Amino acid sequence: MIGISIVIPTRGTSDHLIRLLDSIQRQKLDAHFLTMVIVNSATNLIFETIKTKLAENDLLNLEVLQISEVGVNLARNFGVERAIYPVIIFLDDDCELADSHLLQSHLTEHFSRPDLFALGGVYLMREPAAFFDRVYHFIQMRWLYAARSNKTNSTSHYLIGGHFSVKRELLSRYGIKFNPKITYGGSELEFFLAARECDLKVELSELGVLHVTNENIFSITRKLYRQGCGQALSEKNFPNQVQSSEEEEVGLSESFWMNACLTYFNYVFWLGYYDFKRQRMQYIKHFTGHFMGVVKFRRFKLLKGLQQDAKNKAQRGDRL
Repeated sequence: MIGISIVIPTRGTSDHLIRLLDSIQRQKLDAHFLTMVIVNSATNLIFETIKTKLAENDLLNLEVLQISEVGVNLARNFGVERAIYPVIIFLDDDCELADSHLLQSHLTEHFSRPDLFALGGVYLMREPAAFFDRVYHFIQMRWLYAARSNKTNSTSHYLIGGHFSVKRELLSRYGIKFNPKITYGGSELEFFLAARECDLKVELSELGVLHVTNENIFSITRKLYRQGCGQALSEKNFPNQVQSSEEEEVGLSESFWMNACLTYFNYVFWLGYYDFKRQRMQYIKHFTGHFMGVVKFRRFKLLKGLQQDAKNKAQRGDRL
């Protein structure tokens, strides 16, 4: 039976979740679908509150389920076990489906391409976006696009956990699951590494969901630290995954304050990583090497700019 199972882990009762479910109801889909909101909380009170609030909206094809432990990957694995349709899409509860054909696009790609294991998309920002929302969005998109094996095609090593779909049959055939030990941060890494080891095809598309954030320096600091801890908890990593690439070191923005924030949050991420591993000396070495790399790159850009200015003046015949 053609259809799609939607898995949404959540821990709160925010209006974001209501808006996401409303956007799912507005989808133009020529197939069956089932939406599973999976509350990963140890308290029945939170579960009953969410269930009651969602019941007030009279949403179709909706199941509100509960697992007793906290963990986004536990919720995802639980959703996979309950999925009844051949395609499963994972969405975060702070997203909205701005494109009314998004679910249909995921289904069409999977059914037209039997070799496709996972299809992901990007996050879109609200406009106008506050500064720290733009910083966080920049970090996520840089990380996502860095996963492409080649910038000229859509093949990717990993996708954003809050927006990608998979074939249920391939999950079952190869026994691929999310690492239940990781509750937050780097939660999809081993999932996609397992897919890579099985030579399964993963692609990043330009399909987008609206990511509704309200960030500040403290919330991003907390998230990046926890993501570093999650990265450290992964039993496996992609080759060079825990090494800073030149692109990560120098940033991709021309804004001074944006680059300053990117550098600071990069240090926060690696602090979480090395703190979890109890390797503070390694963090100091990492910090020093990264900082010197940034200084060398800035010096290189400055000298290159001065040389180009001198060349332009010489071509114009300027004396100075």
